[in-house]
Amino acid sequence: MSNNQLPRRRASQLYVDTWLPEETIDIRNEVRAFAEKELAPVAHRINTTPESKESFPWEMMKKIGDAGIYRIPFPKKYGGRGLKYPVLASQVVEEELAYFSNSVAAALYDAPMALLGASLLRYGSEALLERYLPELMAGEKTGSFATSEPLASTDLSVDVLSTIAERVNGGYRVNGVKRWITNACVADFMVFLCKVDNKLTMLFTEMGVEGISVSDPDKKLGNLGQLTSEVTLTDVFIPAGNLLADEGRGLRVALSALTEGRIAVASMG
Repeated sequence: MSNNQLPRRRASQLYVDTWLPEETIDIRNEVRAFAEKELAPVAHRINTTPESKESFPWEMMKKIGDAGIYRIPFPKKYGGRGLKYPVLASQVVEEELAYFSNSVAAALYDAPMALLGASLLRYGSEALLERYLPELMAGEKTGSFATSEPLASTDLSVDVLSTIAERVNGGYRVNGVKRWITNACVADFMVFLCKVDNKLTMLFTEMGVEGISVSDPDKKLGNLGQLTSEVTLTDVFIPAGNLLADEGRGLRVALSALTEGRIAVASMG
């Protein structure tokens, strides 16, 4: 069978490839081969198993890490691929994973890479990057990105957001609730939007610290493999070094990541 007779999905070239760099096409071919071999056989189970902490696809996360796919968005200095067009490459990763499982693309790639990972890379300190990126890229740990609240989702204005961080010796003391947070019930760390002196600010935390509690995952009508939960922060201490960018620049940090995340949603679609 000639290439022109193959179904479009398996064709080696598409008409839009005229505009894609060779680097991006190579990444697409690499991830497509991985997805067909590793994800396709288990996608139905991941996509249809009711939400629970036990159903989170840890094995698939580790396989993605072992294949080096989590390294695609990051510079070489941190152990990443060092691609010329890392965001474009990440979008074809999302597309290829989502062909078999939107849940895997969203929970295992979009949330830890396009949202949390992008926030750390652009606005985190060198100490945070050196400490947490290796585990993230290896597929050993995963994370969450938390902006939404019960009364603040698409509206992230300072008047609506209710998670408060007060300055204390050495850092911040945080109280508030985050809602519909992907991976929260299984995450090892999280970036979240809060207010410091009525200024939107983004902080980073490990999930195992005292004062953080996470609900069981929500039961949804679809996308079952993407676990979402409520996160409650009660007098949680966040070290000053876990501030992303500066106080008052939290919305910039959030929207920077969400812009890439929204492109990823389109790619998954």
